[in-house]
Amino acid sequence: MERVKPHIQLIKSAGTAFTVPYPPELQPIIKQNPDYREYEPPPEIIFQEIIGEMNGREIDPKINFSDYGLRRTHAAYLVVNFSNLSGIEPSKEILESAGLAVRLNHQLEKENNETGRKIGIGQQFGLALDLAEGRVPCALFGLALASRQAARSCDGRIFEKAKVEDSSYRFPEARMKNWKQIPKGLVFEGDKPPEDTVGNLYHLWMSAVAGYARESYGPENGNPGMVNHLKTKVSDLMYRLQAPLTDLRYFIIRDEGGTHNSADRVGYEIGRGIFAFLRENES
Repeated sequence: MERVKPHIQLIKSAGTAFTVPYPPELQPIIKQNPDYREYEPPPEIIFQEIIGEMNGREIDPKINFSDYGLRRTHAAYLVVNFSNLSGIEPSKEILESAGLAVRLNHQLEKENNETGRKIGIGQQFGLALDLAEGRVPCALFGLALASRQAARSCDGRIFEKAKVEDSSYRFPEARMKNWKQIPKGLVFEGDKPPEDTVGNLYHLWMSAVAGYARESYGPENGNPGMVNHLKTKVSDLMYRLQAPLTDLRYFIIRDEGGTHNSADRVGYEIGRGIFAFLRENES
């Protein structure tokens, strides 16, 4: 029964995501975009920069999700919806990433204030790796939580439940606006202006978690069996359907909003690529 409970919670969470709209008082902040002037390179260059960050650091040899008690349901919990809207209690494994996410946002703000430079995706990954002491799955979870809370301020239940220092239920609005100035602009072909680049950013990191989990638990990583094979295929299918599912949600709740289909797909492949690189370079 304990193995079934996370799946039941996830189904409930997915249903809630389709019926609870994003807080309207935060919508104006989302629509404010700075003049980025500096943008991320193409996805293949972003991936090369991420690999470069790993090559320059000591990486913990424990690269599987299972090494840290993480399951695919933990990745799906992040992807399905915001914790403030779902009503589902975050697991202890998710809570353990909250402290890293808080420290990471402070570090990103500090780096930006001291250097005046935008912080690209590769550098974000490197900073997260340092804080996670080389544990790649933990770094990815921290990046997903940090960027999502800063961009949308709807994961406060995770941070309150974790009781981490200097966290709050809501990421202050002034801090949300300032945080938009930190990363490089992330725009994909087909994005409609005004581009929600921080939305693209947190979608990329969330999807990287999901892609990494897909490989960690996939058949190619020594996890045979028909059920596991089907779960992997479902994971791939969900990422091909992200945009139409989001559009369906907006239709149901009678709201307007954009999708982040390109960011989702690029992030998913980046997560898969990170795991493949680590597996190929195991000592």
